[in-house]
Amino acid sequence: MRAWLEAQGDLAAAAERLRVHPNTVRNRLRAMSRLTPLGLDDARKRLAMIIGLAAEEE
Repeated sequence: MRAWLEAQGDLAAAAERLRVHPNTVRNRLRAMSRLTPLGLDDARKRLAMIIGLAAEEE
């Protein structure tokens, strides 16, 4: 999720960063969406996720 968010939704860039195929990233995002209501289509929710991930790093 972090790689995809940091790549601003670019599957190819996220896949390259993770060293996996873009379909792998797509499948992982789809699986996460089934498990929890992530709201990946909402820019505000994506921003909140980025902020939350950054806060957890500290």
